[in-house]
Amino acid sequence: MPKFLVPIDLNKNELQNYVVQNLAAAPSSPKKGQTYFNTTDNRKYTWNGTEWIANDGLGATMTGDDIVVAINGSSSVIDFDNLNVNKSDIGLGNVTNDAQIKKSVSSVDGNIPTWNGSTGDSLNSGYSVETTLTGSTGAIPRADAVKSYIDNVLSANDAMIFKGTLGTSGTITALPTTYQTGWTYKVITAGTYANKACEVGDLIIAIVDRTGTGNLDSDWTVVQTNIDGAVTGPSSATDGNLVVFDGPTGKLIKDSTYNLSSFTRKYSQAIGNGTNTSFVITHNLNSRAVTVSIAETSSPYEVVYALIELTSVNSITVSFAEAPTSNQYTVTVIG
Repeated sequence: MPKFLVPIDLNKNELQNYVVQNLAAAPSSPKKGQTYFNTTDNRKYTWNGTEWIANDGLGATMTGDDIVVAINGSSSVIDFDNLNVNKSDIGLGNVTNDAQIKKSVSSVDGNIPTWNGSTGDSLNSGYSVETTLTGSTGAIPRADAVKSYIDNVLSANDAMIFKGTLGTSGTITALPTTYQTGWTYKVITAGTYANKACEVGDLIIAIVDRTGTGNLDSDWTVVQTNIDGAVTGPSSATDGNLVVFDGPTGKLIKDSTYNLSSFTRKYSQAIGNGTNTSFVITHNLNSRAVTVSIAETSSPYEVVYALIELTSVNSITVSFAEAPTSNQYTVTVIG
């Protein structure tokens, strides 16, 4: 059977339809946490490091102290302060378990309240909300007020302001006629904008202010991308071929004339006849350094695991616990 020589992490996924190891007697040299099902008395046991403990609890006894410890957690004396009894436990469904919060004597409509003290049951009138960011003392600014303020500061200093994308399905499809210095658009559709040839990824930036009149192509400048250290290819290439460098500069590439099929050696074979549990697959790859995968031959093509032996440099042996049906699985060998 397949052997796993390291722990298996299922990443919190379910282990479905599994069967615990069935034995007529407890296994020797157990490890702490090891589990098996005893077929003699039909009970499941776990090794606790000292003895085998039945998982069903049959025959177990519990003393009064055990009951108190189970309730209280540690002490043999019941600590009623730690029982965490709530309203449902004593039938007071209409009573809240939470402290009632009291507001301050007076409050200001629209203010954001703050806690009054550390008890968590009293509020102060809190802070007012700033909508214009004029610098009111103690007020909390709204997001739109902050954005408007920053936009005005950037505009006054001719800073670059990203306005969106330019091109098909972009923020805009053509440059506007009203703009301010620093307005920047990223090109997502190659084309000519303001009489400037632009490629995808270029930035086109306004360098003067306009209010809808007097617009000129020279109002815009283009910052091209991938110019410093740009890599250029040949005028034509074969689809699917691998790319290699052309010369030592690292800036020229060419068609290698090779594709992945030139290097990958693979052999596949469907197996299963309803009788045999072991199959020899002759792949003739002349190597034991191969990768083997097994999957269902038909939908949903699920990957399965069996015992795989690298019998020779040209063959492998695949074994199952039960004989697979006719061509039930497909074995693929890559190497």
